[in-house]
Amino acid sequence: MWSDLATTLDGRSATVDLRDVTYVDVSGMQVMRHICREKHPAILTASPLTESFAEQAQRNPTNDNQEND
Repeated sequence: MWSDLATTLDGRSATVDLRDVTYVDVSGMQVMRHICREKHPAILTASPLTESFAEQAQRNPTNDNQEND
């Protein structure tokens, strides 16, 4: 789904709205990381939980091991 949408952006900016999200599984985080690497979207958050999801999605893949510390 993301790859279909990404091709329609034509240089426009993207926004990811996490304000009502309560859970992100591993595959969802992988998609969010891909979106962040590819389009550098604005991410809307509304709580410490959604801010954490946004930070994880924007984290450099070389820092992934820090998640397990």
